[in-house]
Amino acid sequence: MPARDNPLPERNGHAESPADSIDLLVEAEALRNALGEAVNRAARLVAALRVYRKERRALASAFSSLRQLNLGP
Repeated sequence: MPARDNPLPERNGHAESPADSIDLLVEAEALRNALGEAVNRAARLVAALRVYRKERRALASAFSSLRQLNLGP
């Protein structure tokens, strides 16, 4: 409860709602943009990991083939 010497500001009889302090549409658009960026980043990461896995398998196969040739002294 406010002190008598420090009254609440005039609100014309209405309580301030949280929606009054932020623009909900701007917040929704910002969130949508952030989520879209996250989806794009995740897709690029998945693609890079697939390439990495394919290269790793190819190298493992090549090393295995070289070991089978027994080219050592």
